[in-house]
Amino acid sequence: FSSLDDWNTEAGRYVPDTSVRRLLVANKIDLADQRIVHAAEAKAFAEELEMPFVEASAKNDTNIDKIFQLLAKSIITSVNLDQDRDPDIIQLRNNSSNRSKKPCCGS
Repeated sequence: FSSLDDWNTEAGRYVPDTSVRRLLVANKIDLADQRIVHAAEAKAFAEELEMPFVEASAKNDTNIDKIFQLLAKSIITSVNLDQDRDPDIIQLRNNSSNRSKKPCCGS
């Protein structure tokens, strides 16, 4: 946790584009008795950097889906979509006309 500020600064140096999505995840919340950083401290840090904060546990399957949903929604929202589209709805397009008609294995 103590290195997060440096990592964030360094990432911004190499990828200054604000379209890069970042999310702070407190993992292994199932090990509450071993917690070093309190949730309030991590949440305040995430708010300072204007990024979402989620507590999660892969072991207990706590908020794993939420992490991916937040990232996906953030990415979709950042893409230049029509303003009247709902970011909760993803429309898939069939671009088969742009693909080669050859089989995948070249036969």
